[in-house]
Amino acid sequence: MEEENTTFKNIIELEQSWNKFAHTYQMHDSAMQTFYYTLIHMIDLPKAKHILEVGCGTGRLLPLAMNLKSLDCTYLASDLSSTMVDLAHENLHKYLSNIGVSDSLHQWK
Repeated sequence: MEEENTTFKNIIELEQSWNKFAHTYQMHDSAMQTFYYTLIHMIDLPKAKHILEVGCGTGRLLPLAMNLKSLDCTYLASDLSSTMVDLAHENLHKYLSNIGVSDSLHQWK
């Protein structure tokens, strides 16, 4: 089977493509779980003062990072796709609610 190559004319087309894929991304993202968990344990998060996650997707790393980082550490997760950011925010909010932590998250567009 030939692999399809997609070319985007601009950043808006790229974002729109990721926005369309965002809701099914979580189903395909599970293959990367081992990589994510290995990576996050290699980083010394408890000592970090600031964390910037670029390409956070649907936020699979966020709950683990929240458990490992210090309370005074700022964490900024970003993604090209605004839909991915919305899903990451929803997933993190659900996680925080499940463990009984109030949600004081900020979201910028």
